[in-house]
Amino acid sequence: MDILEKRIFAGAELLAQLDDFVGCLAPRKNGNLILGKRASFVDFEPASSRQTVLAALSESPTNRINDGKCDPAGRFLAGTMDMNEKEASGSLYSFDGKQTTRLLDGIRISNGLAWSPDHKTFYYIDTPTREVKAFDYDGVTGQIANLRIAVRVPESLGWPDGMTSDTEGSLWIAMWGGAQVTRWNPNSGQLLEQIPVPALQTSSCVFGGKNMNELFVTSARVGMSDADIEKYPLSGGLFRVVTKVEGMPTFEFGGLP
Repeated sequence: MDILEKRIFAGAELLAQLDDFVGCLAPRKNGNLILGKRASFVDFEPASSRQTVLAALSESPTNRINDGKCDPAGRFLAGTMDMNEKEASGSLYSFDGKQTTRLLDGIRISNGLAWSPDHKTFYYIDTPTREVKAFDYDGVTGQIANLRIAVRVPESLGWPDGMTSDTEGSLWIAMWGGAQVTRWNPNSGQLLEQIPVPALQTSSCVFGGKNMNELFVTSARVGMSDADIEKYPLSGGLFRVVTKVEGMPTFEFGGLP
């Protein structure tokens, strides 16, 4: 997915050229995709490129949806951000197919989301805070509670961006400006592993592959100088890292078909 160029890819193939920014997407149980598009949640049919707005968000015209994914129960969670990256005008939303609920506000750059293996803890990143927040997660209602800080990220590592989790309970975070993915123990806040990536702006990561042990890492070129691009010519590419752990699955949207 290329947010600013409004494009969706399937592997290396261009799947769709859209008419507005698309910040995130997730698979639907009916075979379609759900998109977080500018300030709305949209059903997208890959075969025909048909788009149907499922819900519109009440957002500032200078905001757009950024990162998002589905929870284990099939809700779609996605956050917004100020496109100028200055105002804390973003929010985090949960959409169950019928109703949209605002879970958090006062967000600057809504990014990584992940769940613990038992689905009882939700992890969330507002990038400029350099923190991973943890919440108790109610899978029945989709509500969050009991905020605490699970991880504090030092400046030397870059900015915490997209995030995923593994079946051992560790968090994997793409480090914007850090040319790496980091692995953390959210119970202790300890940095467990650093995986170099040949791209400065690593942006997100997700597990996949036959054994769910392959970490796919996205990156971007935005904000890079000529010197940065010369040093990291593969920036903007998609990378694959074979790990020694099994990743958490990608949950599907279970809202109305």
